[in-house]
Amino acid sequence: MKRQEVAVTATSTADADTLYRLLCDRAAVVVWSPMSECELERPGERDPEGVGSVRRQRLGRTVGYDTIIELRPGRLFRYSHEGLPVNGYVGTVTLTPVDGGCRVDWSSSFTPRYPLTGWLLRRGVRRFLTDCVTGLASYAETATP
Repeated sequence: MKRQEVAVTATSTADADTLYRLLCDRAAVVVWSPMSECELERPGERDPEGVGSVRRQRLGRTVGYDTIIELRPGRLFRYSHEGLPVNGYVGTVTLTPVDGGCRVDWSSSFTPRYPLTGWLLRRGVRRFLTDCVTGLASYAETATP
């Protein structure tokens, strides 16, 4: 089956460090994203919230697990996801300073587990990522550093 790609972008007046801090703060995730829960399932290798940590997240009745796979302070947040009917899901949030703020590029790629479901999964992931990126960009503008 064909690998699917989804990418969304938003711009915020907040700086990259503020956006990065909110991405790494699992307690804040439920404020700026559609998630109703975000709990630490397993601590990271060096930092409890760092690389290797696993977050258990809930959206309605759906539960998923994000494993943090790469962090570059103020620049990059990369994770893998388990919980959707896909294989090899990888999400990447890239923060790029621009005049007056920061551009947030959130992308994901995955391979559907079942034939003919790529378009539906792509549509759902795009909607979810759009809610996340716009929520993050907007909330960061009001967040206290």
